[in-house]
Amino acid sequence: MAPEEDAPAISVGDGEALRLAVTLAAASGLLSPLDLAAVDVAARPAMGVGARSLAESASESAVRSSLPHLVDPHCADPTAPPRGVESWSAVHRRCHRPDATLAMGAEVACRVDAFTGKLWTWGVDVGHGMLGDGGQSDEEDAPTSTAANQFTNTPSVTRTVRHAPRVVRFKERISSSVSSSVTVAGVSLGDAHVVCVDTCGKLWTWGCNRQGQLGRPSVGYARHELSLESELEDSDFDPRPTRVDGFGEKETFVTSASAGCWHTVVIDAVGAAHAFGYNHSGQLGLPRSTGDTYTYNQTGQTGPNGDPRYSTSDVYSVKTVWKRPVRLTHVYESGVRFVSASAGKHRTVLLDTEGSVWTAFCNEMSIGRAGTCGSNLSGDDYTESSDTTTPEPWVRRLPPNPRRVVNVPKMVYLDMSHETALMVDTTGGVWAWGKGNEGQTGLGHVKTATSPAGPLRGDLQGVRVARVRTGDEHCLAVTANGALYGFGRGDDGRLWGAVRNVHRPARLCPGKSWSAVACGSVVDGMGGSKGACVGVSADDGRVYSWGAARPWLGRGGGDADGAMWARSNDIGAVLFDDDAK
Repeated sequence: MAPEEDAPAISVGDGEALRLAVTLAAASGLLSPLDLAAVDVAARPAMGVGARSLAESASESAVRSSLPHLVDPHCADPTAPPRGVESWSAVHRRCHRPDATLAMGAEVACRVDAFTGKLWTWGVDVGHGMLGDGGQSDEEDAPTSTAANQFTNTPSVTRTVRHAPRVVRFKERISSSVSSSVTVAGVSLGDAHVVCVDTCGKLWTWGCNRQGQLGRPSVGYARHELSLESELEDSDFDPRPTRVDGFGEKETFVTSASAGCWHTVVIDAVGAAHAFGYNHSGQLGLPRSTGDTYTYNQTGQTGPNGDPRYSTSDVYSVKTVWKRPVRLTHVYESGVRFVSASAGKHRTVLLDTEGSVWTAFCNEMSIGRAGTCGSNLSGDDYTESSDTTTPEPWVRRLPPNPRRVVNVPKMVYLDMSHETALMVDTTGGVWAWGKGNEGQTGLGHVKTATSPAGPLRGDLQGVRVARVRTGDEHCLAVTANGALYGFGRGDDGRLWGAVRNVHRPARLCPGKSWSAVACGSVVDGMGGSKGACVGVSADDGRVYSWGAARPWLGRGGGDADGAMWARSNDIGAVLFDDDAK
């Protein structure tokens, strides 16, 4: 008897039932774009010839559920993707970022409630307004302390402390008598500013604005006198969440945003990047002015460093500070569509729909560059401009910006903080790039990785990673089933019980599963670093923290009775006020 042919894993009759199940799971946020792609391949035999892609229909369901304001209800074709978007799958990749609901850094932590869309903040603010409360301390009417800051040893710095999370109360005023509540989709922390995206595709910023990183004028604010407002252009900080003009459901719909040290990068629904803030090293990827443009070399000729995309004549100057959002039109018009971006200190890394990594220029001791005698190990050639008539105090000349990183595999995820970047390839391997003085690259040494290196080994060998998070000196990796790994600086309990630096990835929190994580560091008054982590448990949905004993652990208590948050090496639940939800 002839052997039976292998039957398809899913029969044709089960095709539509499978489509329904996958669509419902995607709408609930349970399936990532990579999950959908894998299911789509496995289910093709059961879907029938000419049937719509399972990944595409499930992505449509996910986007309609998470970003209903992106969809045009009057579109003639109800299944067509939003105008200007190449596919539902592409926009799903741009908006599906579970870790965007958590952020930690600069002694502040944030959490977005995925069900209510409310934003919670807690920690210590030293005068920038990062808590988003207009300067209010734990006591609603108590004046903010201006005494010496016990955490930074900086005298006469306005210090606001929040030992437990509090909801950020910001609303958008539609008219003089009508206001609309904001449903937050994601948040990102810089060194002194905060950016968040709402479900209407609008962008909100607050905090320090010295380098234009808020993308808007600062609003003058008199403490406890909310009615006294005045427009103060270029004020040092703005402590209240305020919308950035030009983004929203009827304008440019934002799907994600990343706050760097002093700049901000935004990705919209159609895959275009927008940037603003500090650009001393060309980290915004913007030319000197909107009139200065260049064209990528599409003829295949080899340019500087063997890069075939531009010629040696394609050089331009950079403007030091951009105070308003500017679209990277020169890249968009060349056909490149981005999925995500992550901003660091002197560099920005971006991921396009094809899996290629792009980078905007870095400065000394930054990612992929060692500041030894001015040497440039990343191949970025630049010179200081000799033009003394320019109004900018510091102008550099750079090759075309941003540019594609060569000799790396296709990537599906990336993240960057300060001077270290991590990337995940299509097989789930993790690649590292940049500063590694504390072992935060996970490569087994403390040297700077001048080009992407990987995949990482240690406990990650043979493990398929889904997402990565970077802190200044320690990093995390999360698998598809929520297992957590960490490496880098290990004191303060930031790597869960480690007493020294961990140079290769190690398993953290065995037996626990995580749906979202974040990590961060802050420099203390003695010049040292303190770090911590925060995560949402996939087992019970609660938020937990561990690391340096500071209010950013969110465990309640106070300066006088800090025992509630002083147990740093033990994981503890962040104390949310259930009544405030």
